[in-house]
Amino acid sequence: MWKEKKTLIIVGAIFFVYLFVVGIFLVYYYSKKTSVQDDPNNLKPTVTQDQSLKVISLSPADGQDNVPLDQMITIEFNRSPLSGEYSVTLKEDGLYGIYYTLSAKGNIVTVQPKGQLKEAKLYMIKITDVNGRIYEKNSFATVIEITKSDTRPVELITQTEIQTKKERPDIFLANKLPYESAAFQMHLEIDANTDFVFIVESNTYDGLELVDEVKAWLLSLSLTIKQINTLNIQYP
Repeated sequence: MWKEKKTLIIVGAIFFVYLFVVGIFLVYYYSKKTSVQDDPNNLKPTVTQDQSLKVISLSPADGQDNVPLDQMITIEFNRSPLSGEYSVTLKEDGLYGIYYTLSAKGNIVTVQPKGQLKEAKLYMIKITDVNGRIYEKNSFATVIEITKSDTRPVELITQTEIQTKKERPDIFLANKLPYESAAFQMHLEIDANTDFVFIVESNTYDGLELVDEVKAWLLSLSLTIKQINTLNIQYP
């Protein structure tokens, strides 16, 4: 009887040791596997790519002068835009909306105004998303076409004015002042250094709207954006 119990005890002990060894092995195996999986060096990097629409370039460039009247307006996006994902606004002298058609090829969109661009005009283009957030905006001025056989009235353009306008745009503008319109008034002052200072006042516009109004008028005088930027214009 004792021998049978002894045999059972030995078999039980061996079985217990076997289970103990197997348990240790399993614990070691799974802990090793988990540590390898959790090791940051073994994790594959997750690549995230920003697919939001962006404007890479806009032509003509902002502030560009002497843009040909048949110039195509092109917008380069970072990817092919979806229908209805963006909106284009094109204005003449910052006031008048211009009708246009759009054509897209890949990520390049062409804006074709209906009818040719007008001479000596300031055009403003703005690209926005469906919520009105601005992707990009700029302005450019079209070419001023003056020929030797100019038939416009002498009081509007003369050889003397052309020369003055080219060499001294400040004197050219001073000769046009004082100026007053429904949008703003401009008059001339001379500072301590005898430099011309052009003072702008307005009860209608302020901020960038006023700047656009003044710029549109100066462009209508056939001054270029480069010349306008040299003028000392003081806004309220």
